Amino acid sequence: MELVGAGLVDPHDSVPISVNLAKLLDAQVSPGPSPPKAVTFHLNSAGPNEQFDDKALIGFAQISIVE
Repeated sequence: MELVGAGLVDPHDSVPISVNLAKLLDAQVSPGPSPPKAVTFHLNSAGPNEQFDDKALIGFAQISIVE
């Protein structure tokens, strides 16, 4: 909620950000092959007429773990 209050995150995107951050962190502690270091996901705040591009992060966001 601090990021929303500071105007850094649109309130519509707080749930997808939380869900994908949890997935990324859970993958780091799960046994198995090397976990992903980043997750890219669609944002709810993206306009319906936007041309989405997950590589350019238009209508998408990415969370990364940096060591």
